[in-house]
Amino acid sequence: MKRLLILLILVTSAISASAATLVKAKADMANSVISGTVDGKPFSYTLKGTDGTYIIYDDWFGEPKDDSYTLELTLPEGYVALAESDKAEKTKYGWKFTLKNANHGMVLAISDKWQIKSEIVNGVEVALYFSKANMQYSGAYMARIKELLALYTDMFGKYPYGRFAVADVPYPVGHALVSLTFISEKIIPMPFLTRTSLGHELLHQWLGVAVDTKDGNWAEALTTYLADRLYDEKDGKGIEYRKAAIINVMQNARQKEEGTALKDFVYNKDRASQAVGYSKGMMVFSMLDDMLGDDFNKGLKRLYSKYKYKKADWNDVRKVFEDVSDRKLDKYFDGWLNETAIADFDAKDVSFKAVNDGYETSFILKNKYENLNYPLEVIVKTEKSDTVFTKYIDAKEVNFSIKTKDRPVELVIDPNYKTARILERTELYPALYAMWSKYPKAVFVSDKNKTKYASVLKMIDNAEVYNDTVNPYQYNDKIIIFLDADNAAFRKYYGVNAPFIKPEFAVLSSLHPLHSDRMSYIIHADDAETAAANFPRVTHYGKYSSVVSENGRLRPVMDQSVQGERFRLYDDRQGERVQSAISIKTIIDENPYARVFYVGETHTDFAHHENQLEFIRRLNEAGKKIAVGLEMIQKPFQPVLDDYLSGKITEREMLEKTEYYTRWKYDYRLYAPIFRYAKENRIPLVALNTPQEITKKISSGGIKSLTDEELKQIPETIEYTGGEYRDGLYKIFNMHPMGRDFENFYEAQIVWDETMADSAYKYMTANPDRLFVLLAGNGHIRNRTSIPERLFRRNLMNYVAVVQDEDNKPGVADYILYPQETDYDASPMLGVGIDDKDGKLKVADVSDKSAAQTAGVLKDDIIVSFNRVTVGGLQTLKLELLYAEKGREYELVVLRKDKEETLKIKF
Repeated sequence: MKRLLILLILVTSAISASAATLVKAKADMANSVISGTVDGKPFSYTLKGTDGTYIIYDDWFGEPKDDSYTLELTLPEGYVALAESDKAEKTKYGWKFTLKNANHGMVLAISDKWQIKSEIVNGVEVALYFSKANMQYSGAYMARIKELLALYTDMFGKYPYGRFAVADVPYPVGHALVSLTFISEKIIPMPFLTRTSLGHELLHQWLGVAVDTKDGNWAEALTTYLADRLYDEKDGKGIEYRKAAIINVMQNARQKEEGTALKDFVYNKDRASQAVGYSKGMMVFSMLDDMLGDDFNKGLKRLYSKYKYKKADWNDVRKVFEDVSDRKLDKYFDGWLNETAIADFDAKDVSFKAVNDGYETSFILKNKYENLNYPLEVIVKTEKSDTVFTKYIDAKEVNFSIKTKDRPVELVIDPNYKTARILERTELYPALYAMWSKYPKAVFVSDKNKTKYASVLKMIDNAEVYNDTVNPYQYNDKIIIFLDADNAAFRKYYGVNAPFIKPEFAVLSSLHPLHSDRMSYIIHADDAETAAANFPRVTHYGKYSSVVSENGRLRPVMDQSVQGERFRLYDDRQGERVQSAISIKTIIDENPYARVFYVGETHTDFAHHENQLEFIRRLNEAGKKIAVGLEMIQKPFQPVLDDYLSGKITEREMLEKTEYYTRWKYDYRLYAPIFRYAKENRIPLVALNTPQEITKKISSGGIKSLTDEELKQIPETIEYTGGEYRDGLYKIFNMHPMGRDFENFYEAQIVWDETMADSAYKYMTANPDRLFVLLAGNGHIRNRTSIPERLFRRNLMNYVAVVQDEDNKPGVADYILYPQETDYDASPMLGVGIDDKDGKLKVADVSDKSAAQTAGVLKDDIIVSFNRVTVGGLQTLKLELLYAEKGREYELVVLRKDKEETLKIKF
């Protein structure tokens, strides 16, 4: 019996030994040929290499037929070989490699650059194949690999191969293969290699060297989650990592039609694929981890044990996690694998109410993509504690109701970035990612600096290059890049010089003024060599906001932003100190050094205009030389104002020539006392506003739609203010969108404010002895962000901001006036609706008990003349009514059914 058992063992051993494919090969490096036999059959293969290093990825000795190999390689003196293997032995003539459980042939590398350092770590040979220059880093690499082997052995189980080798190669790569990884020799010294990338490549030994990619590559996503993300998590930076990953997707992988589905990602070929396969895929596993808890870790062990040395696809991964969690996950995986978007939702009707045992905060989540299911963390903050609530979103609309004992102060949605979602603009920070994205780019550089930045220009894809004298506002639909600190286009765009204290090299990013998914950048280098040496390295710092070179080393910086989507529920700032009432004279007396007085208005409130006149009168009577800036008059009509003030034309002629009733339309009697006082006292009136034709065109097609001549009519520097300014405009826009694009509307409003500030600045520069009183709607003064700060940016002069009948909120203005309501003798009104077309005024409707109804005006009458003045348009009629008197009878001629009718009308 014992003899039979020995015989069976020998037979079994013989069978096992014969199962391995034996490759005997000799490398003729002089002729770049490797040849030999495979199980006795001859082969020959031509070697191709770079700088003394040759790597053969394909089936160089024929189609693989087994999963175990032995390679006996003869090499000339001075060369070192590396192959996928469980065991590597130096022989008399070269190297011998053995590999079990291969999923393809054997990748082979040969180099005359390498030195080898190896250690046995828990039964695994760790070998470093480094050039002489990089061998100084071998200690750090060896120490890090030991840490990582312990980490992942605990997470998954025993390391699956007999050795792990790291080799540097003379070209850009980071490639994990069975039992080894290749890394570019140029980045071996970089700190992120040992901290992050090395672990990513090592983890692929457990995950990803045998992936079935017919429905996408799950291994890169899971490896990113358990390596790159995990290391940041351990350093307390997990939230920042997930947020950066989401921004990466937003910047580089557009939503919907232009996007890429996760099931279509196979390998990293560009920024867009990297954003999908690594960042979006990582978030899919992050959300799954949140959903499954401890079952997620069980699933990892099960996945490894079940598919060790086998190929697995996304469907296999799903089934493993379903089995360990006893939970159906098909909808979750189907949605995230097939949908090209990431989650996008709106929280509506956010409110809270008191209930019997405390408070209840509620809102409705409107989910844009209902096929995307995800866990969503919501926090209700009270004055004493936080209540954390997580809900699985699996419908188009989901109701939230969260109870708290104490009164809620703030609702925060997804503050820890556990959901792959579109971020609000307030959550975004500027990042370097977009510089290499597929979005179109506009690069501005002076002719003298093109040579200096030639290496940078070569690396920026999908870009048009323009001279820095070109107006950058025409390219607001693109990512904008400025080259050199001394860039005229940058000054034109931001109104300031580039913020460098002359570093040798720096790249700074800013949020794009109009598009949250894009950025603007400025790049500076002292010389061409510095640019060429540093800019390629910037690609490794995409998640950061800027990088600055200090003594040859790049230092990355990440800007801060709001964390989570936030809704203020309760504001305890309810009280105000009771102040004694003050007069306009007091305001003036309290501000002796102010050079500009902004006095806001509601256009139709006469009391507001009385207060504006009071400011003008008080300053004038105090002996101040002043000028008055007018929102209601557009810049091209300044000569008309000058003629009116000098007496060359009458008030009526001034109104006709400024096209007052066509461009402003409010009853002139509201403003007449101000105009007349200015004329009587020789106070200059300054037209501030942008021509209506310009703002209408921008509102329709953006600044980029303007011609070169039209661009000359707007300021050279425009600042794209965000925050409350943008939010306020967005609310106004949503009341009457009328099919327009908000970004164009936003640009038009900014140009409106910038033009008024620029007009005031130019007048004050030309007339430095005059104080300036600027009259405009409250909205252009409120919170100072519209006109006041834009003028201050230009002249740095003290100012006073006054608004009228506004809510007393922090920062709204320096003073708020609450005038007593004052009636005034408004211009008479016919009481008809008018359809003004081709110079004909057709009566659209007639108001009950109006002067027109009393006079016998009918619907569809065409007004021919009023007070014996032919009416050729609405402005003519309004001018006649402006000077009409109540109690007096006037002649009104209308055309009714092709016959003129003369009517008597009395106001």
